[in-house]
Amino acid sequence: MRLDDQRIRDLDLYLERLVRSCKAVLSADLDPEQVRAYIQQAADTTPTASSPAPPSSV
Repeated sequence: MRLDDQRIRDLDLYLERLVRSCKAVLSADLDPEQVRAYIQQAADTTPTASSPAPPSSV
């Protein structure tokens, strides 16, 4: 997956496959909305290409 402008192309397809795979391999239910929340949280803390780089400690 690639994050562009705070969006992931075809995220619905990724989540559908992940839900199916979790059920088939782990016999576990996966909440796609919780996964979306985790992805959003990670995206919110990921610097963008336009963000200034942090100062280096050399």
